[in-house]
Amino acid sequence: MKSEEILMALGDVDERYVEESAPKKKNSALKWGTLAAGILLVCGIAVHLLYPPSFETFLARYEKGYYRESSGYELNTLMGIGIPVGNHFAFYLNVPHVKQSMLEHYIGEVYAEYENGIWYYIKDEDTLAYLISKEKDDGTLYLWKFDAFSRGFRNHDGTLIDVYEEQFEHLNLDWELDTCTYEPIFSSIYGLERIEDIEKIIVKPSDVRDSDTLELIWKDFEEKTLTDRESIQMLYALLCDTVAYRNYGKEANRFLYRFSEENGGYGPPCGICELSIILKDGTVIDLIRYDANVGAFQHSGTYSALLSKEAVHALNEIFGIE
Repeated sequence: MKSEEILMALGDVDERYVEESAPKKKNSALKWGTLAAGILLVCGIAVHLLYPPSFETFLARYEKGYYRESSGYELNTLMGIGIPVGNHFAFYLNVPHVKQSMLEHYIGEVYAEYENGIWYYIKDEDTLAYLISKEKDDGTLYLWKFDAFSRGFRNHDGTLIDVYEEQFEHLNLDWELDTCTYEPIFSSIYGLERIEDIEKIIVKPSDVRDSDTLELIWKDFEEKTLTDRESIQMLYALLCDTVAYRNYGKEANRFLYRFSEENGGYGPPCGICELSIILKDGTVIDLIRYDANVGAFQHSGTYSALLSKEAVHALNEIFGIE
């Protein structure tokens, strides 16, 4: 195969490289150099297909716009679905536009099989933070990310809503918990069962820099990394004991914060920060926010039960909220 044929076979190659690969009577070095470059490019593509990146690298590249289908993908918008996890109903959001050819590389062990499809662990992983599903009728693959343990699937008299009872009756589930603390989320979804498994906790201000005032707030509230066991123990204990989901909306702000005399801002987003719990095995749990104004944790748009004033003051001291 000629060098220009190799390059054209690759698809989106700049035309000037094809022109440069054409034979020239007096420039054999350029000819062979272009041919070598084409061969190396083909080899690079082959290696990429045979040895895809780790799932963590895949996710990072996906966020930058790689590995996305441009058309013909059914779930191009954000959608949710629920599946049983232990005694809970876990709600997942799809990760849209992911190329089918990439998802094939990350199919692991079977997690569950239902009438319409099969759910798989991510290859070489045993957590439920991400799952892949395959439709039985056409084999389409979808990537899903854990969002929350759903609540509100009971009637007012306490009985299960018919659709849930009928769909999962054969699984003999014990639906005794409609709300929960963060502890079962940690253990069932991320495999975190002991505080010793936590390496560090990163605390950073909520990324809402859309004005000069918010830029100043960001500068005042610096990112922190908690590694001392006392701080980690306190935060972990609070999360494990706090009800994660409530049946009613956000309470009025109980506290107000002003980070500096310069910004002149009160209330949200002052005092709102993101928590990333990093485990020793590399797992990252980044689903929880802390709102010092309300004095509660937040996850999936729903506030937790309110923390005591003593707990709020203690957390603020650790996080640097004054």
